[in-house]
Amino acid sequence: MIAFVRKGRVRDAMAGDAPVVGGRARVGEVAPLVEGGRCAVVIVDAERRPIGIVTEEDIEYARERGLLDSPVSMVMREDPLTAREDEPLDEAIRRMEEAGQPCMPVVDGRQRLVGVLFARRAPAIQAIA
Repeated sequence: MIAFVRKGRVRDAMAGDAPVVGGRARVGEVAPLVEGGRCAVVIVDAERRPIGIVTEEDIEYARERGLLDSPVSMVMREDPLTAREDEPLDEAIRRMEEAGQPCMPVVDGRQRLVGVLFARRAPAIQAIA
C-alpha cells in the first residue's frame, strides 16, 4: 500500500516574507499586495497576532462596491485558520485543504505571526510504502 505524506514541520515549508498590514490600512493600499498571484495579505494587531486575511476575492468585492478607501478590516476574513510553526506539515496542509484555503498564517507559541504556509509552495508529495 502507498501512503502520501508531506514530511517535516510547518516551519520547514512556510514563507517568512508574506505581506502583513495593520487593521487600519486602506483596502486600496492592500490591493497591490494581493493582486498578481499572492494568495492573501495577513492582517495583524499591534502584537503581530493574525486577526484576518484579505484575498483577491475580497479586493474584488471591495472594488465592485467602491470600498477601496475603507479600512481593510471592513472586507477581511476575520479569525483566520492558523498553523503552529512546530505542527506536522501534513496535518496543517490537510486542515488548510479541508477549509478550502490556499494559504494559512503560521504562528509561534505566543500566537504571533512568523510566516505563511502556501499550499502551492508546500513540498511535493512523497510516496512511501
